[in-house]
Parts: sequence; C-alpha cells; structure tokens
Amino acid sequence: MLRFRPSLVGILGKAMSTGAYDAVVPMPSSHPISLMLAKRAARCQPGLQVLTGLLAKRTTTEALHDFSVMLAAGQFPRDLLPDVRAQIKSWSDSPNAPLALKHASAKIRPYIKPLKLAGPPPGAGMSILLVDDLLSTGTTLRTAADILRSSGCAGTVDGLCLLSPVGRLS
Repeated sequence: MLRFRPSLVGILGKAMSTGAYDAVVPMPSSHPISLMLAKRAARCQPGLQVLTGLLAKRTTTEALHDFSVMLAAGQFPRDLLPDVRAQIKSWSDSPNAPLALKHASAKIRPYIKPLKLAGPPPGAGMSILLVDDLLSTGTTLRTAADILRSSGCAGTVDGLCLLSPVGRLS
C-alpha cells in the first residue's frame, strides 16, 4: 500500500469529499487491507468513526443450511444445479469454516449470503461507508448493505473498494 500512497491519498480525498458519513465499516477479512483502507478513509472526515466487528463472516455450515433449504424448495435455476451441488459438497467437507466467496463459482455467488451482523447496531439511520479490498461480483457489499439497512442501522450505504476488475483490458 505504501507504493500507491500518493495516488491513494488523492483518490480517497476525492471519494470522501462526495458524502458525509457517520461511520466507516471495513468488511471482515483475513487480511488487514480493508481495515487499513477504512482507517485511511476515516482520516478524511474529522470525527468519523471506524466500526470494526459490526459484520462477521458466516460459516460454511450456515451457508450449507441455506443452500440445502433453497435446493429442496427448488429455488435454483436448473442450469446451476451442478455448481450448487458441488458447492454443498465442498462446504460439507469443511464444516464451520469461515465462508470465503473466492472458493465459490461466480454463477452461484448471488445466492450466497456471506455475512451476518456480529452484534447490536451502534445507532439508527446512519450514513455508512463500507470499505473492501477487492470488488469481484459485489455480493459481499450488497449483503452488507442489506444487513445494515434491514437492521435499521443504516439509512444510506456507500461502498469503497481498493481493487476491481471493472474496466480491465483483456
């Protein structure tokens, strides 16, 4: 992150000038990049708090339960059934592990809810900036925004990602 510092500071300054936030929420990750980026973003607005531990990764067992119920109810399109069954087998082989979307086919990611609320919401109707290190399909950010809105914690939710394949040349 240090090599990108001059560009990163400028990009963050520009991104943070577009909205006033009550809190910055780093996405749960096994790598500290999201938290480092969230702290850097919070410096752009004095008094902005970084809420760590608000969201948590779900486990493979929780996702396995969801998929089993959805499969039994016929909620998956027929062409996705081989991918769904393979994912169920994979989760069955590693129970209670932290859920990682990178191990799931991009075609079934929209059906996976990778996060959960880890504790009571810190407030109501807040304007929240979600910070993630990598945007792939957007499933994690969408899930986080849905959780925060449905809990009443967030009125508005924006997202900020460090890296994304969007606009990448092939």
